[in-house]
Amino acid sequence: NLVQAGFVRKPGSDLAKDMGITSQDDVLFAVFAERDHPSSSALCIYPLSSIRQTFTQNIRECYSGKGNQGLEYFDSSVKSCVNVDDTIGEDFCGKEVNHPIGGDLPVEAMTVLNFNNRATAVLATSTGNYTVVFIGMENGHLKKVVIENSSYAFEYEDVNIDESAAVNDIQLEPNGTQLYLMTKYRVSKVRVRNCNIYKTCGDCLGRKNPYCGWCLLTNKCTRRSNCQDNGPFSWISYKSFACPQIKGTITGSKELLVAYSSEKVVSVRVSNIVEQLATSQFACLFSINGANVSVNATLLDDDKINCDSMNWNFTSRLEPNVNALLTVIWNGSSALDNPDNVHVNIYNCQNLANNSCDLCLNLNDKYKCGWCQNSHRCEIFEHCNNGLSPWLNRNQTCLIPEIYSFHPKSGPWEGGTNITINGINLGQTVEDIISVSVAGITCEPYAYTHFPESSLILTYLGIYLLKEIIKSKNNPGKYK
Repeated sequence: NLVQAGFVRKPGSDLAKDMGITSQDDVLFAVFAERDHPSSSALCIYPLSSIRQTFTQNIRECYSGKGNQGLEYFDSSVKSCVNVDDTIGEDFCGKEVNHPIGGDLPVEAMTVLNFNNRATAVLATSTGNYTVVFIGMENGHLKKVVIENSSYAFEYEDVNIDESAAVNDIQLEPNGTQLYLMTKYRVSKVRVRNCNIYKTCGDCLGRKNPYCGWCLLTNKCTRRSNCQDNGPFSWISYKSFACPQIKGTITGSKELLVAYSSEKVVSVRVSNIVEQLATSQFACLFSINGANVSVNATLLDDDKINCDSMNWNFTSRLEPNVNALLTVIWNGSSALDNPDNVHVNIYNCQNLANNSCDLCLNLNDKYKCGWCQNSHRCEIFEHCNNGLSPWLNRNQTCLIPEIYSFHPKSGPWEGGTNITINGINLGQTVEDIISVSVAGITCEPYAYTHFPESSLILTYLGIYLLKEIIKSKNNPGKYK
């Protein structure tokens, strides 16, 4: 492995602690490439103290008569080391004897990050507790890297500097805000950080940019020094990834179901509500087609928000259902993250079922729609004369079947004619059919050709395909 570039810098406190050194000790950040595979490279880090110790140990070994003098890649005439009685410390400068010394003990380190392109330049710095390394590549790209510990680092950003040339050198502006990168014919200026491009806490922390964090006081992605620090949780770093956010509904779903024109309190689960937020005033903002409605909200047990009761009638009566965006506001203007897009589905049973009993009882059970027999409407139980009138649920059968049409209208005397009946309230499944007859002759419906209204695409009419010449039902009905 051959060193391509190196840089000496003091580490951030997290890395220093992991390496067993202080943040005042120097560390060598070096990028290597294999002699036979120069198209790939790796980043390694070494405390300078360990390099000095290894150098000193190699000198002691040689002055004890072990190993050889000389460097084979400079001079092929290699001689054995001479045993010399001398005290050798880290400040030993050498003598005429045993000179030069190559040493057999290497300075070893595990790679912290590998690249599929050759690294050509490196610069390291620190921000807060973090150690950041900027690496120029042969393909003209800049890699921005965070070193988490002595064996692991990750790339948090890749910047295309100059596709036509390798990055040969990197310099950091004294105030630490800009990088200058040199390629063959160009010097480029690149921002070290650009936190304000991230608009939500999730985006801000999800980028794992060590310079950026979420400031709860301003509800913005900023550098820590730009966030007025009134407490230990005012600024959230990427390592915590503890964004105050909506986690879902009380039942764990991402959808809150509310029947049109009903009075209902909606509740959501929240997480990471730190002290600064817990004492704030909360509100729920619902947005539908550009219209906004806001109600007060209450934080319960630090993990639940109750939005005050309201009448859900601020959408068109003609729409079967519509989704309302939900935003939980705190402190008047700051919003909790809503990464899973928890929303309110406002639905109208009548319009979902085209106000047909069959379709009503075939609606998804989540809507809790049923057939109100007094009003002849598809409604939730509470809307059926305040729950006092007869109300059919999805496990019951619609009464009074109606036949709209049938065909063919004629057939041979011998029978065997298949007849299709169109109508409503003909049952949800073929098992609901008690009997069908034509001119007193019983007919059997085909089980696999019974289509409830809810599955009919073109006509919204129940269809029965019958084996004989048919028409009728035991449950009284009428023919239109």
